[in-house]
Amino acid sequence: MTFYGFDMIILQKICSIFIICQLLKIYSAIVLFYLFSKKSKILRMLSVKADNFTDF
Repeated sequence: MTFYGFDMIILQKICSIFIICQLLKIYSAIVLFYLFSKKSKILRMLSVKADNFTDF
């Protein structure tokens, strides 16, 4: 009976670690996407500024 309980604790720990890993993957993907979109916005702003400079 105690062995079964011990197994359950191990399984729960493995599951929680797996869930945490999945959440971290999702979080990192969101962060990367956010940074990429921000970067593209900055690049767009820079290109717009460059266009404005070429207009002069």
